[in-house]
Amino acid sequence: MGYAAAAMSVISQRLGGSKATLYAYFPSKEDLLEAIIRRQCETLFTALDQAEALPGIADRLRHFGTTFVRVLVSDAGVKTMQLGIEASRDHPDLARRFEQVSVRVVTDQLMTLIERADTAREIHAPDPALAANVFISLMRGDLHFRRLLNLIPEPSEETVRREAEISVEVFLRAFATGAVST
Repeated sequence: MGYAAAAMSVISQRLGGSKATLYAYFPSKEDLLEAIIRRQCETLFTALDQAEALPGIADRLRHFGTTFVRVLVSDAGVKTMQLGIEASRDHPDLARRFEQVSVRVVTDQLMTLIERADTAREIHAPDPALAANVFISLMRGDLHFRRLLNLIPEPSEETVRREAEISVEVFLRAFATGAVST
């Protein structure tokens, strides 16, 4: 039904509860969407925490990258992204919230992982913010784009792993300790 047409009363009816109960948890539709986004991000935060325990930067990035791509191209991830994009047309403040809750927080944590790898001389990333944005951009490749357009079904785990692996390889080449910074 889309963001605009989904009134809190309709949402509460579909959930089988009262509108008052829904408003007790989520004061607005924007707050409900933010909670959905935060829930999906929790998977990414867990992956980043788990990645920290892995022995090398390639393994850490592979672990996080695979989880990131899996979340992005999952049915829930695609629907949430489409909902956020649709809602942002008429609600630019919602687009800012979407960016702060999802992109900014995940990027900040990834930046820390990259900064530690740079300090340990596993990679050469003097600008961890830029490196984190490059990594995330690689993860949001063609597979994610085709999913957003509903051109393909939810991909297999093997396809997700392959997409993440290629992105990690490209990233590691670009930020190798012998790479020239521009």
